[in-house]
Amino acid sequence: MRASAVFPLLLCCAVAFAAEKTEYFRIMKDAFKSSDYEQGIVALEKAVKEYPDEAEFHAGLVYLMVNAGQYDRALAAGRASIKRFPLHARVADSYRVALVGAGWDSLNGEDVRKAYGLFRTAYDRYPDDPEAINGYGHVLMVMKRSRAAVEVLERGYAMHPEFSHIRINLSWACFAVGDELFDAGKVSEAGKIFRRGYELGDKNDVDLYVAYLYRLPRFGGFREGSEILTGAMKRFGNNDELYWTGFWLLHSLADWHRDRKEYDGMIQALKGLYTFSAGRELIYKDDMTFSHLALSKASIEVFAMIEAICPYWRAFTGSERETARPLLAEMRKDLPKEFQFIYFNLLGHILYREGRVPDAHVEFLRAYNLLMRLPLAKRFRYGEEVAMPFPLRGIFMAANCDSAHYVTHMGLNRWCYDIYGSDEKGALIRPGVEEQRSRLSDWYGYGAVIYSPLGGKVIAAEDDNPDDIPYPATPGKGNYIDIMTDDGKILHFYHIQRGSLMVRKGDRVEAGGRIARLGNSSSFTPHIHFGVYSKDWLVSHPVFFTDYSLIENESRRHVPRGQPSINRENQEIIEVK
Repeated sequence: MRASAVFPLLLCCAVAFAAEKTEYFRIMKDAFKSSDYEQGIVALEKAVKEYPDEAEFHAGLVYLMVNAGQYDRALAAGRASIKRFPLHARVADSYRVALVGAGWDSLNGEDVRKAYGLFRTAYDRYPDDPEAINGYGHVLMVMKRSRAAVEVLERGYAMHPEFSHIRINLSWACFAVGDELFDAGKVSEAGKIFRRGYELGDKNDVDLYVAYLYRLPRFGGFREGSEILTGAMKRFGNNDELYWTGFWLLHSLADWHRDRKEYDGMIQALKGLYTFSAGRELIYKDDMTFSHLALSKASIEVFAMIEAICPYWRAFTGSERETARPLLAEMRKDLPKEFQFIYFNLLGHILYREGRVPDAHVEFLRAYNLLMRLPLAKRFRYGEEVAMPFPLRGIFMAANCDSAHYVTHMGLNRWCYDIYGSDEKGALIRPGVEEQRSRLSDWYGYGAVIYSPLGGKVIAAEDDNPDDIPYPATPGKGNYIDIMTDDGKILHFYHIQRGSLMVRKGDRVEAGGRIARLGNSSSFTPHIHFGVYSKDWLVSHPVFFTDYSLIENESRRHVPRGQPSINRENQEIIEVK
């Protein structure tokens, strides 16, 4: 483009030359006009031989070669002409055009090293030229030398503020440097240069808004992010990139409040996240929409909130109750219909910690039924029965499924089991041992091998936490393993023994494969908590164990398919061989 613009200046000089020179200028003009660069190159290769001292022909030949994409030939011709005519302006410019053009061509061909050499030569020879500055700054960014790129491009922008390519490349270089500063823990500095990148960027490019909005949560720029998001959506519409960016901005806002224990702000952000995401039914992954993801996150975060205020295994203190009750009121404000199950689940947890267990059970059941009536319940097969072998071998007590007494087996978790080692009469500890003075080895089942009832993939696992002593004053952190089955359900095993994992995250597990051992991590007595969950972790599935023996009054009855402990005071003794 630059070369073709130069040649009218050259051609106007042709009248001063002999007829032969005039013909060469005419051919050159026609070559640019018709884009038949090859014809012009052939003619000017003859011209420079016939008129070796005519600098305009040398410059024209280089321009034509650049326009024809013959960059190596253009560079060779340019080097020869600049050596012959070191002070000629158009010869110098043609060589500059060749260097820059060849640099971009090399970069497009992913030969970064060659591109760097060409752009560096152009920048050294023509340090004030905007195209040389822009090309050199860009290749430095490609090479991850972002700070050097900013230095070069800042200088270029100060000299050529009207040259938009320098300004835009400087914008992206600022984002890259900001990322480096943030990773180095220099959050304040990163925020300043992120903002500089946004201010310099092309406001007609949606990618600029996306890049800045993704980075704003890193330094708490949520208010600014909300304003920019609103403006960008008015300008570009609710396109996919802005929708994704807006979702993660609000997602990060909820996390930001959570990490600061600002739970009222977290609740507001979670409702805002859901309302925003429900504006479009865009798929996140595996048929799960972003609004479904927001609903799942809200349920998980609200449960984690009440656990952080007061763990499930003890009652509220006075101050804890005073903290929790206003949050329930906050949850109820402007409550989306789809959040009703979360509200009643939170109410159940509060009532349970207040010692009002029957009332809690009613609210947990209400939460379960509300969830089961949502449209996504059918789509994700909530409530689908799952039949499987028992996950241990020997004699065990299966307890607490669909319990009216224990919070971890009510409502959304109603179909989970506690599984204890036992003898035939239901004793959990060996004869002659006092529970309060017992050791873990005194308990039946401690260290028993756990088998995966179904095939699948390990999606999460941890076994670094120590087993608690029996009846600890405060249980520690628990070990677990989660397996995604081949049909998209999650097998959840909790309280496993420290160091007992036999598989790791990412491993394939076959049905019947050994996976861990029964332990006492984050527990009062050795057992495992076992449940089968929907793949969004919102609700447990009814589990039916197959081919086991029910032990009653020292006799055994074969059960081909059943739910031990249901309607039996929440515990039954079974044997699995």
